[in-house]
Amino acid sequence: MKLSNLKKMIGEVIKEKLYTESSTTGAVAGYATPFAFSANKNSKGNEKAAETVGYKLVRELTKEILKEMERTKLTEGRARYLNLREYPMKNHSKVSYLIQEVNRMLKEIEYITDLNLRLKNETKVGPDQYWKRTSDHFKSINERIRRVCRKLEYLKR
Repeated sequence: MKLSNLKKMIGEVIKEKLYTESSTTGAVAGYATPFAFSANKNSKGNEKAAETVGYKLVRELTKEILKEMERTKLTEGRARYLNLREYPMKNHSKVSYLIQEVNRMLKEIEYITDLNLRLKNETKVGPDQYWKRTSDHFKSINERIRRVCRKLEYLKR
């Protein structure tokens, strides 16, 4: 076999390898969001095109929407309770589930407290080095834990 034939065969194998392993975007489907990158976001054409594929345009974030979000935050606790009441689950199951959530959250609190203790011991930080508000936080945390303990005792009955 001649050297030129061998070079030609090697070249063909390399070209074949390159073409079969190369990546292209030719097979990628187009965007399913019409006018996604158009300059005029508020045109009727955008709204109509989005509705034809089953989408709905989202309103721009305005001051009114922000105020509405703030009102929702204020009533979030009440909404959470109402959602829980309406959830299709037996009431004893709901209570058990929520106790599991309390347990999970307390584990997280315990973990963070352990991290604080470890950091305090390793860096030899003393109570005299705490910020003034830290002692206030200690007091409020202790009181909150006592309240939670009383509520848990009541739940056990």
